[in-house]
Amino acid sequence: MHVLIAKLRKLLQDRRLEVVAILLVSIVAIVIAALLPANSLSLNDSCEVTGPVQKLKSTIQGKRYWVKQLQLLDKEIPLLERQLEFTRILQNFNNNNDSLEQNKDIKEAEEILYSKYPKFRPSPEELRKRQMQRQAAAIWEAQFLQELEQTDTKRIRILKLCRPIILAATQ
Repeated sequence: MHVLIAKLRKLLQDRRLEVVAILLVSIVAIVIAALLPANSLSLNDSCEVTGPVQKLKSTIQGKRYWVKQLQLLDKEIPLLERQLEFTRILQNFNNNNDSLEQNKDIKEAEEILYSKYPKFRPSPEELRKRQMQRQAAAIWEAQFLQELEQTDTKRIRILKLCRPIILAATQ
């Protein structure tokens, strides 16, 4: 055991400069990371700081960190609310878009085109294929928009609940 400790000491003595340099670079990197202001909202669903770097920043920066988080939160909520409104507009548009496909004027224009250029008329199989593709795309898009709406609604609710906690940390 004494031999192992002696070898370890000798290794550290031989590499002392390298070890010190690595330690100094590490310390400088940690200090810089800790002192730089946060540029993104770093809260989980429990209103707790996420990630080790952000936790270090919150510890070192104190109130300054929480003031920045409050500013980011106050920008994030309206952004998410606008995104949620846009998602709902898209959902309404897609719901109303089904009736556009049945539009009489469009059908008449297609018939005029196909009467002039019969080779462009799709076959019944092609029409069925296109209809199935449209239905599949509509189902996928409706599910995607619904998930997006649920995600944004949940995040808005959580951020609104977190706001008083962050505000208290800035005091």
